[in-house]
Amino acid sequence: MYSEIVWHYVFNQPDSALYIGRTGLNNAHKYNRNSGLAGLYNRMGVAHDVAGNPDSAIVYYENALKYARLGKVISTEAGALNNLGLIYWNKDDLEKAIEYYFASIKLFEEIDNQQGI
Repeated sequence: MYSEIVWHYVFNQPDSALYIGRTGLNNAHKYNRNSGLAGLYNRMGVAHDVAGNPDSAIVYYENALKYARLGKVISTEAGALNNLGLIYWNKDDLEKAIEYYFASIKLFEEIDNQQGI
């Protein structure tokens, strides 16, 4: 639920998205909801990116990866890898960007997500 609300605000009100996301993270941590944590961290990474905070976005995307792997949420793992690729591409670190992009493609292929590919 929090993840959907965050997504609603992420592109037009990233500060609101982050505020709501922090509340969601607190609740998800209480109940050890790895899949919920993965999705929230990923969407909050997007909010940080939109707000112009790429270094913070990286931290959130890395947390999204951690919880996606713990919860075995391949789609979120692939999305976080793709988002990291985008951040590093924007930072002009093309080697690192390509690594993340190829890792995400491999997972998107595994789950047959053509849009992700």
